[in-house]
Amino acid sequence: MAGNIAGVLLKVVGWIAVLISLIFFIMSISEGIDGIAVACILIFLLPGIALVVYGGKLRKSAKIKKYINLVITQEITAIDDIAAVFPNTHDRVRTDLQEMIDEGYFPNAHIDDLSNTIILPQRKEYQPTDIEEEKINDKEEKPGQTKCSSCGAVVSAAAVKKGECEYCGSAF
Repeated sequence: MAGNIAGVLLKVVGWIAVLISLIFFIMSISEGIDGIAVACILIFLLPGIALVVYGGKLRKSAKIKKYINLVITQEITAIDDIAAVFPNTHDRVRTDLQEMIDEGYFPNAHIDDLSNTIILPQRKEYQPTDIEEEKINDKEEKPGQTKCSSCGAVVSAAAVKKGECEYCGSAF
């Protein structure tokens, strides 16, 4: 919400600066364009345009974050429900979501016309890699090793022969 308000304010200030530069331009046409007039026009015009563009980007960024929050975090996928929360028209939300899909914000997603929802691909369950699987298996007891009853560590065969845990010092 803050990004949206900041974006609107920047755009308003930017348009005011552009308007001031337009007034300087009109005045300089009637009185003759000189170096000072050109400088005044540029001093207001260039930052004004930059503020309008940046304000638009801030507003778009705030809108994208809100859509991502609704669709991904809150798992609201029905376009009518998203439109009610936003609030926005059904057609506007549908267009925005399709643009976000096209721009890669929702990879492999699509809009289902029948159910009128955005369909996201199923998230895969985490599968450990072979290296991670080996590390997990290495923590299991091997012949000659035992698990310490005090700290739960798997201790080496040498520690077993010694009669005490190599980690916490407890006797076996």
